[in-house]
Amino acid sequence: MMYDDELEKASRIHYSFLPDPIFNEHIDLSSRYRPIQTLGGDYCSAFWLTENRLAICMCDVAGHGVAAALYAARVNTFVLTHARRVSHPCKLMTDLNHFLCTKLADVGVYTTFFTAFIDLDAMRSDYINAAHPPAVWYSSTHDECKLLQAETTLLSFAGSRALTAL
Repeated sequence: MMYDDELEKASRIHYSFLPDPIFNEHIDLSSRYRPIQTLGGDYCSAFWLTENRLAICMCDVAGHGVAAALYAARVNTFVLTHARRVSHPCKLMTDLNHFLCTKLADVGVYTTFFTAFIDLDAMRSDYINAAHPPAVWYSSTHDECKLLQAETTLLSFAGSRALTAL
């Protein structure tokens, strides 16, 4: 069917957002994703903010299908456009939430969101987690794992407008 072919193409485009592996003396990052359906609202990205600062972002839009994938694509576009303009992940999240509540509130979709900024010069990381399942941070220096728990509610959810106070 023509619709199935279009859906398969859309899926390949959507999952091209997944980051390429990053490996150096400080970072060993790779991603793997196995969707439940052909197309969904998951998004993951890792990109350099500067030569020594890395951003890692993930979101999971409620629902599956074309609408969820398009919503995740809007999150991806916003993040790639705005992440280099802010100094902290909290600012990126509050700006993203404001955008979603302003531009897309009427579609009734919400999303989890996680982002971390990793500064290799300072050997420091800052993160924010908005209702996303906890990320696992592994420190080879200390041989320990830490769960990066959610601190706040979903983005673009009616109650999440209070996040702008962060």
